[in-house]
Amino acid sequence: EVLIQGRVVHLDQLADKLQEERVRSVIEPLLSGADRPNFAPDDYDYVRDLGLIAPGDDLRIANPIYAEVIPRALTFATQKGLRQQTAWYVNAGGGLEGGKLLQAFLQRVLNGGGRIVREYGIGRQRVDLLLQWPRPLGEQRIVIECKVRRGRLDKTLEQGLPQTAGYMDRCGADAGHLVIFDRDEKPWEEKVFRRSEEFDGKRIEVWGM
Repeated sequence: EVLIQGRVVHLDQLADKLQEERVRSVIEPLLSGADRPNFAPDDYDYVRDLGLIAPGDDLRIANPIYAEVIPRALTFATQKGLRQQTAWYVNAGGGLEGGKLLQAFLQRVLNGGGRIVREYGIGRQRVDLLLQWPRPLGEQRIVIECKVRRGRLDKTLEQGLPQTAGYMDRCGADAGHLVIFDRDEKPWEEKVFRRSEEFDGKRIEVWGM
């Protein structure tokens, strides 16, 4: 019981720290994979001393537990405002319908029994997500590669498709999705799309947002 109470207190303190502007200035670019993070050296030292990021030159979240907890803490209010109904994104065999899943708020959906493994790529404009979902026939694994579009779409695809396929190989994934975020000022009708691509014998669903 003492250990449980200690963990709750620690997570409450972590949530409080994440609301500090100097902490957010370092953590948020890291989570988004920003190519040119703009934070002050003093803020970096402060966040490192808090134990939220690992020591050394490689800018990354300190450990796998924080990699899971920190995004949840930053989006807690949004998560609580969404209703949890699994029936529409779980098929008759107990597996996830990846296409439907990506149209929902991912973290809230996986509260229905799955797990997310995150790999952040600071300076590489990418974030890798591995969804692990229990089902009767064995664990289902779905890879989601998130990239920010920089320049022409075909250039982003040239980078994103092999990265997604490679991550699928490493994780033994059943399916792969490449999500491309377009930050240019243009109508949503030009940003939003869905299409299927093939790379190295793997079908990859590509989503434009």
